[in-house]
Amino acid sequence: ELPECDELTVVRHYTNHSNNNFGVNNGFYLHDKLIATGLFSDVYDKPFFNEFLVRYNGDADALQSRCAKAGFLAGVKTGDDTILFAATEKNSREDIDNMVKIIEEGHQYE
Repeated sequence: ELPECDELTVVRHYTNHSNNNFGVNNGFYLHDKLIATGLFSDVYDKPFFNEFLVRYNGDADALQSRCAKAGFLAGVKTGDDTILFAATEKNSREDIDNMVKIIEEGHQYE
């Protein structure tokens, strides 16, 4: 037997679940956008949740500096050419798209 709940409680419950899943989707969205630039490759071919490690075909310090000037934290540099990225429900698709655009546009000047 299911507990009695009003409609608003049920909607809030499933909205919260949806928001939690959105963070997972943003991780995949960011990953796919970065890989699609041709500037990044996967370090590990393993499943991930909302953070992932990629190899950058360029100057990682310059990438992070460009993004920081635009107000984006472009991951955590873990090696000379590897960066750990994460995206959660706090990152909008628009923000992700804008950061990827900055990465792509700046790469030609490295």
